Amino acid sequence: MTLLELNYQRRKARKEANSLLDAATNEGRTLTIPEQVRFDSLLAQISETDAAIVRRESLRRMAS
Repeated sequence: MTLLELNYQRRKARKEANSLLDAATNEGRTLTIPEQVRFDSLLAQISETDAAIVRRESLRRMAS
């Protein structure tokens, strides 16, 4: 996966996580259990993507 694709994947996951929180906040409630599970999954995906981005950027710097 390219750096561009990784950044897109991260932005997409972050947008969905924000949408979940915004919807709950706008309705004056906390996340439901299914929403919390999805939110936690998105946070894990963001963390994994961040690590992949760091690895990809490290390789790019080494090639320079």
